[in-house]
Amino acid sequence: MAHDQLLKDLLRGGLEPFVQLFFPDLAPGIDFRELEFFDKETFTDIPKGHRRESDLVVKTRTTDGQPQYFLFLLEVEDRKGRKRDGDAIDVRLFQYYCSLWSRYRLPIIPVVVYLFKAKEGLNEGTYQHTVLGKTFLEMRYLTIGLPKLSAPQWLARGGALAGALASFMHPGGWSRVRLKLECLTVIARSSASRAFKFLALNCVQTYLRLNRDEEAQYESMMTGEEYMEAREVQKTWADEMIEKGIEKGREQGREQGREQGREQGREQEQHRLLLKLLQLKFGPLDPGVIERVNRLKGPAEIDRLVEGILIATRLEDLGLV
Repeated sequence: MAHDQLLKDLLRGGLEPFVQLFFPDLAPGIDFRELEFFDKETFTDIPKGHRRESDLVVKTRTTDGQPQYFLFLLEVEDRKGRKRDGDAIDVRLFQYYCSLWSRYRLPIIPVVVYLFKAKEGLNEGTYQHTVLGKTFLEMRYLTIGLPKLSAPQWLARGGALAGALASFMHPGGWSRVRLKLECLTVIARSSASRAFKFLALNCVQTYLRLNRDEEAQYESMMTGEEYMEAREVQKTWADEMIEKGIEKGREQGREQGREQGREQGREQEQHRLLLKLLQLKFGPLDPGVIERVNRLKGPAEIDRLVEGILIATRLEDLGLV
């Protein structure tokens, strides 16, 4: 799918700021201290035989009066109007709704987030069953069209989640370069945990890609005093990405119990990390690129490429094509 696990992890870890940001009227009535995430809720379309997985299903409860349990059903779509297995999002959402109701018998709040193309910003959608001019069933769901929202307006509200999701929004009067710098600054200033900041930074670095000219302007603007926080948080992100790969390699090496195995495990994990970073920035890789990465020897060459990914706009810039 176009939206990968990175974005789902971000929303999973930031459900409370997500609701507070986009649905502030609902937030006070939700008990965010009690969240139960249902992993990979799977549904089967019996007539067509398609296996489908919902993006995020969360069980929680209300705070007013006698607590009432309900479900959040959150779906992430790359664009409005996209069909999957022949069905639009409202049909799939209704199928998920019916399956969840059948399993849990709880009220459901369905939400759809559009990442790249949308017709409106915040709105409501409906799915109806109408026969002989009468509507006998209607499902309402909330929609968020990120590309139709103005990034400066939403970034002004602050928070790491706003900084991450603004990377999908319209830059307003800003350039894309300034938008990226402002996203990083808002994330740096947020009170979110280090782990959540890392997810938010990953989102910006993955989805707000700059071309070569923009990258040059970005590097120049980042040296300014007003973007000192953006500069520091990007450096921290890059260091942590490298450190995560090195530490995983060490752990794998320790488990093998021999120095040779330790070094091999470290090198394999560095290869895996480098491939992951390349895929996040440039998309699916050709087999030839994967083979060249796996042939790399020595940490110096691998570290050079990891650092180069931060400013590269094409695989050719890294010498991998």
